[in-house]
Amino acid sequence: LEFRRVLFRSDPLDESRRYIEEHYQDEISLEQIAALYHFNASYFSTLFKQRFGISFSEYLSDIRMEKAENL
Repeated sequence: LEFRRVLFRSDPLDESRRYIEEHYQDEISLEQIAALYHFNASYFSTLFKQRFGISFSEYLSDIRMEKAENL
């Protein structure tokens, strides 16, 4: 995962979800995404689940399964 400064176009949680959708094939972790968006991993995990109703790992797995089904 390449770390770089991220310019927020909107809400960081929405941006993180978009990032996951674009980089689902990469090895990404909750800790890496949280750091990329300047969050503590535990706090990011809580916010992500509150906002989207699904954990980070479940979301990542769902995206990967959806993309695999489309192939």
